[in-house]
Amino acid sequence: MTHLLNSGKTEISYLTFRVGLQWYAVDVLAVFEVVNLVAISPVPDVPESVLGVVNIRGSMAPVIDLRRRFNMPDKTLKLTTPIIFLRHEEIGTYGIVVDDVDDVVNLNPGAVYQTPLTERAEHILGIMDVRERLIMLLDPLKLMKTTLRDEPLFVQKSEE
Repeated sequence: MTHLLNSGKTEISYLTFRVGLQWYAVDVLAVFEVVNLVAISPVPDVPESVLGVVNIRGSMAPVIDLRRRFNMPDKTLKLTTPIIFLRHEEIGTYGIVVDDVDDVVNLNPGAVYQTPLTERAEHILGIMDVRERLIMLLDPLKLMKTTLRDEPLFVQKSEE
């Protein structure tokens, strides 16, 4: 494993959450809001992992079910199911349905590692080891772009 980031920054805060048995994280600067399940309006002719849209603070935001996006079995959505709304200047605001929101962790950028897996999975920036738990750091922009294009999450390497 090699370090992904080696900048001089002291620490970055990440919001950690779980989907299935796997833990994930996003930079807290990308987090707009975390809410419990709200009414989602279905939209026709969108990828299966897109549940629909919601009105979040006056903006229409698509909502992605990460279980579906990551090819996991569906789980019944409950009123306590969390949605993390992420915001990116290029694509706006969108929500991701997760199983559990855990905590905010502060890490030195050097604590994020890259592996051959993260080189093939565009939506994963790296992997962190926090309290003996491996956490995959997601790239919100690439996750949304590949979802809307209904592309596979792993890049196919051409044989040379």
